[in-house]
Amino acid sequence: MIPNLEQNGKDDDLLYYSQLLQIKQYELETLLDISKAINENIPEDDLYKVYGNSIRPMQDIDGLALYVFEEGEWAAKVHFGTEKAYDAALISTEIVGIEVITFLDKTKDTELAKFFEVVIPVKHKSNVLAYVFVSVIGDHIELARDYLPLIQIISNLVLVAVENKRFSRKQLQQEAIKKELQIAQQVQNLLFPKKLPNTHKLQIQAAYYPHKQVGGDYYDYIPLDNDRFMICIADVSGKGIPAAMIMSNFQASLRALVLQGLEFIEIITGVNDLIRNNAEGDYFITFFGAIIDPINKVIHYVNAGHNPPMLFKNGKVLLLEKGTTVLGIFEELPFINEGIIDYKDEAFIYAYTDGLTEVQNSSGEEYGDEKLMYFIMKNIDKSGADLNQLIKDNVDAYRGEVPYHDDVTMLSCWIR
Repeated sequence: MIPNLEQNGKDDDLLYYSQLLQIKQYELETLLDISKAINENIPEDDLYKVYGNSIRPMQDIDGLALYVFEEGEWAAKVHFGTEKAYDAALISTEIVGIEVITFLDKTKDTELAKFFEVVIPVKHKSNVLAYVFVSVIGDHIELARDYLPLIQIISNLVLVAVENKRFSRKQLQQEAIKKELQIAQQVQNLLFPKKLPNTHKLQIQAAYYPHKQVGGDYYDYIPLDNDRFMICIADVSGKGIPAAMIMSNFQASLRALVLQGLEFIEIITGVNDLIRNNAEGDYFITFFGAIIDPINKVIHYVNAGHNPPMLFKNGKVLLLEKGTTVLGIFEELPFINEGIIDYKDEAFIYAYTDGLTEVQNSSGEEYGDEKLMYFIMKNIDKSGADLNQLIKDNVDAYRGEVPYHDDVTMLSCWIR
């Protein structure tokens, strides 16, 4: 137990200075113990225990509660001598405004004032990190004053150390997330074909604008036998790293099934099983795929809940809607149809993800599929790359300052 300073006369000088020496020695030992614990980088919970144990021996102080502000709320980290850990909701706006050691008004009918006599703010620079509430034995409030500055000092040491730990932890987490994002971006870049055909008979162009660093859109061109090929576009629910991983698995499985020469419906059933098993119902994918035979002038396609691509031929527009529902939700797809279209001379397919047409203007009105269709019809003589850019410019002009809320992918295919 640490003594209090009492001096009643000259004969007590020796005792007084002896007690003063003991207090200073205790203060030094306490600061050394706290500093040692901080330097040893012990866990936060253990550091709070060291803090509590350093205050318990102080004479005339019989209770303490330390409330720390973290993650946007107050939390009781240390308490002793109290019947309970007082709810953080008791930290009122009056308490939050305290910036110096303050004696509570015992006449106020508040839970904290009933039990505690003193509140000590713990500040770092201009921010209050915590409040320490101290309960004093009986009428020993004047005797306990000697320890209040020490409590404030060690509280500050501990809370700044905890704050530094939290800051370092966030930095490490941010570095880990940054590395994960880099990996996800690399994975996503591998999804897209490195080169698209651009000949007189076949022109395929694509544009991709991710909303965030890692998006959930995908497009592909897969050459097959006998001059046939597949084009596809897809959009996974959700964004970020998990979505990129799901789409990566989807792309690998789709390519494997397509190159096995399976029937189109077997391919769709296979990728549906894959997504459902891997994503466990947390994600689904909208998908459109078309296998095009330029020799026999036939297009086979399946639309799995995706925005219907537009097929322009002979001056008319056909929405490619036949297929099934989104992939990854149902164990067995409730229905599935394959669309088959013949074309004579040439055909133009335009596919896109919903991030393009769901863009809104300042009045909250969506750009919509109809505007897109008419804009393409007016500019259908443009090359695929030019058309994609013209559409993007037109959508940007429509939305003005309203931001995109999703990834945007555009895929065009001229077959002659």
